[in-house]
Amino acid sequence: MNIINIIKQRKYLSRIFLLVMSSILISICIFSIIINRKMESNLLRKEFDNNSKVLSQMEYNIDMMNKTISNLCLSIYSSADVVTMMYGKNNDIGDLALYINRLNSSILNVNDNIHSIYVYNNYEKVYYSTLNNLVIDDIELNNTINIYGKIPPRLKPIPRKSPFVTGSSKDNSSVFSFFYYDALDGNKHMDGALVMNIKSGWIYNNIKIINTIGGKSKGEVLILDDRENFIDFGGKDGLSANQEFRQELMVEYKTNKGSHKDKGYYFSTIGKKTYLVTYLMIENINWVLLNVQGYDEVYQDIHELRNYMYVIALIFLIIAVVISATISGGIYRPVGRLIKKYGFRDPHETGPVKARDEISFLNAVYMDFNNQLEEYKKEKSMSRDILKKYFLKRLLTDSTSLTEDETAAGRKEHGISLELESRLAVCIIKIDEKSGTKSKLEEKEKEIINFAIANIACESISKKYANEQVDMNTDYTTIIISVRDEDNDYFESMQEYAKEIQEHIFLHFSVSISTVFSEMTDNVKYLSRAYNEAVNLLQYRFILGHNSIIAPAAMEKNKHNPKFTYSTESEIKFINEIKTGNLKVAEQYLSVLLKEISELSYNNIILSLIQLTNKIQKAIEEINHTRLVPVHIDMKSISVNIGEMGNMADFRESILNTLKSVILQTKNGENEKHKILVDAIKEIVNSNYQDAGLCSQQIASLLKLSSFHIRDVFRSHTGMSISEYLNEVRLEKAVEWFNNSTAGIGDVMRKVGMENESYFYKLFKKKFGTTPKQYILSKSIKGI
Repeated sequence: MNIINIIKQRKYLSRIFLLVMSSILISICIFSIIINRKMESNLLRKEFDNNSKVLSQMEYNIDMMNKTISNLCLSIYSSADVVTMMYGKNNDIGDLALYINRLNSSILNVNDNIHSIYVYNNYEKVYYSTLNNLVIDDIELNNTINIYGKIPPRLKPIPRKSPFVTGSSKDNSSVFSFFYYDALDGNKHMDGALVMNIKSGWIYNNIKIINTIGGKSKGEVLILDDRENFIDFGGKDGLSANQEFRQELMVEYKTNKGSHKDKGYYFSTIGKKTYLVTYLMIENINWVLLNVQGYDEVYQDIHELRNYMYVIALIFLIIAVVISATISGGIYRPVGRLIKKYGFRDPHETGPVKARDEISFLNAVYMDFNNQLEEYKKEKSMSRDILKKYFLKRLLTDSTSLTEDETAAGRKEHGISLELESRLAVCIIKIDEKSGTKSKLEEKEKEIINFAIANIACESISKKYANEQVDMNTDYTTIIISVRDEDNDYFESMQEYAKEIQEHIFLHFSVSISTVFSEMTDNVKYLSRAYNEAVNLLQYRFILGHNSIIAPAAMEKNKHNPKFTYSTESEIKFINEIKTGNLKVAEQYLSVLLKEISELSYNNIILSLIQLTNKIQKAIEEINHTRLVPVHIDMKSISVNIGEMGNMADFRESILNTLKSVILQTKNGENEKHKILVDAIKEIVNSNYQDAGLCSQQIASLLKLSSFHIRDVFRSHTGMSISEYLNEVRLEKAVEWFNNSTAGIGDVMRKVGMENESYFYKLFKKKFGTTPKQYILSKSIKGI
């Protein structure tokens, strides 16, 4: 029984002990969690870096293969043998065999990684092959071409199966086919093409070496082609051979890869096992490299270290108990001395002071002293106005803590005109200031106008309702209104008084004001809630604008709107119109966005406007990436000053002015940039037309730009393709040679970079209406 009494009398000591103990335990737990998370994070980052290096090496090897084969294709494609096989009609079998033997001896015999070479003759509709059969019917190749709608991509590896003839038996082997062709016929088919088939072992051997090095912890590398199908190298072991695993991995990859990341990682649970998947995209051929590792193998060391941490945490727990007891005793010592001094009494015992614990006892002693002090202060008494101001402030900020007796005594003591037993409401009036430093009022002017507002408002409202103005030390005027139970037209009356006050203030001071009034409360205890409601409603001036009168019902939809921001669809359309420079349509979508934003709650309105401003900033940055002279717009100042803007109209005007400046600068710079690019392309063509290998890809490489981009820009500014312009230059130069020299047709063709005689004749006749021979003959006749 004595032990129980001691515990009862030492409750505060027990609380200190538990507090210190729990603080130490929480600190240990937090520290352990942070260390564990940090180790996991570091391990994951290190593993990702290692995997990225491996995949980057694979990317480099594949890129080197792609560049090597592409250069080889370009070299072979322009050779006379290939051109003859590609465009010739009724070719002699003996000549074809000779051409194929030359390809075998010059290309295949010196490169073990090349499986075979096909030359497609569109006139004959056949493939000439370096395999055993001169003419080959490759079904897999036709299927592959059909997948791409008869137009396979140029100079990009396409994985497929290829028939490989060995003796009298046939076997399907995996190859990567590179297609190269110059033009399409009227049926949108390849008008002659070179197909180079590369052995899959070129890449597979690299993957096999990588999958072998490091054991299971390094994982296994898989490859997705441009159609997001796994490339099958024919392996029988590992994850790559598991078709079900590959299907689930594909689904997980599409879900987790993200919309704009070229590389990254994620955790994927396939079957009953979790894997760490690192991916890297090869942009120029749209392949994806995947490195798949088992979760347990990656985190094996972390799991072991975590067990050691549990043991250490247990040891620290024991130490924490000892430390907590020591610290608690030291903290409690001064309290214990006070208890001994004033004589603690148990709540069940009689005595001068009853308390549940030591703190309650000391609090009772303190309250006793405090009551005596308050009595002393009351005898001295403060001024009536200060006490009244303090009491009214408490009604607005801390009404729940006031008892009925305190409220009644305060009203009587301070001469409050309000009927605190009736319904109460709060009215707030604030000066509308326009954005911009020139329109802002000086502090002295504000004080004078606020003083006038308080007097005019109290006088107008007192026609029907008792009221008291409260000085809250803010930049707005606050008034408490009491409404009798029989008055049922409170909101209608306040609307009229608000308009009357606005007219008087504008007449005398030429400034507008906004008025807010809260819902009525039936109990003075809830007056603080009404005041907070009025303060929150005041923020919606941003939507309604200057000279607004805001009642709770008007903003009900906004306050309870479940949406957090505007629609993504409208935002995307708005941003796209900014990028395309269509100010009129962009202004329409801006109006739609601002309408959606104006229906949100105030906090979400501000956040949405900041978000919209940031999106516009990002769009401007993207525009600058494609411009010679960047657009200089300070969107940050708009984002920072949103809260200082008078209303939504000010924000809209600021954004529109910004967009006008952006679009004007963008349009002026875009045409200049494209004209410079077109002039550079023409200069390269006119300087290098003698080079038979000159093409749009080579020009793009010199300019370090995308071939697709320069082709689009050139066609949009000249109305013709680069190859058409190159042919025009070559034909004009050929005519100059015919007119100014006695050189033969073959010599002139070489001088202007044309190697295919039939193709040269075709272009010449199309442009000049006659063949080169006829043109030279007619020139000779005229000379005679």
